[in-house]
Amino acid sequence: MWTSKFVSKKRRCSGCLISIYCSEKCQRTAWRNGHSKWCQVLRCTVGPWRSRDIRKSLQVIAGFEKSAIEESIKEIETHVREAQQQFPDFSDKLVLMLDVTVFPPGNHVLPVHKLEQFPGEDPIWPEIADEIRTRSDSPPKGYMFSVVKIHLGKSKFTLFSPSTALRLAFKGLCLSEDDACDSVDEDEINDSKTDEHLDYDSESSNDECCDV
Repeated sequence: MWTSKFVSKKRRCSGCLISIYCSEKCQRTAWRNGHSKWCQVLRCTVGPWRSRDIRKSLQVIAGFEKSAIEESIKEIETHVREAQQQFPDFSDKLVLMLDVTVFPPGNHVLPVHKLEQFPGEDPIWPEIADEIRTRSDSPPKGYMFSVVKIHLGKSKFTLFSPSTALRLAFKGLCLSEDDACDSVDEDEINDSKTDEHLDYDSESSNDECCDV
């Protein structure tokens, strides 16, 4: 079978297991250009087990999440006001949780540190919330970001918003072949990107430099 030399050894980020790159150069370039931050966020988007089932379903979950939020704007606004009154000390650290472990799905607004199966105490979340507000055409109103609570087997996990992660983590990071190969000089590679997150991928056969 013919295989392009460009993708004969694609590399998957072993940190988030979502980003796929054509080469080590491309991967190191992406790390320096923002994946160093979003890798941590993407790990929270696939859950602590980094399940392949969740990874393969992220775009479906993202679409459902976006539709469910758009259809419940008024209800969400009410929940935000109630949460601001109930948790006045955390009014700037509220998140919207879409619970799809029940039917019909439920919406809840609560402080980020109260989420189950989610590293809510991590100091990265206010920074990510600021970036979401800066880069989104329609930023969240009254809460930092949304999360999705799902079933995986008999367990339940709370995932960082797939729709937000996929939209922002990869925006501007899909490089052309020339960009990927020429954008970084070997002598200028940031040594802070260690080999622990560089991994050859055996699952993918697409031709993009960066993919999900």
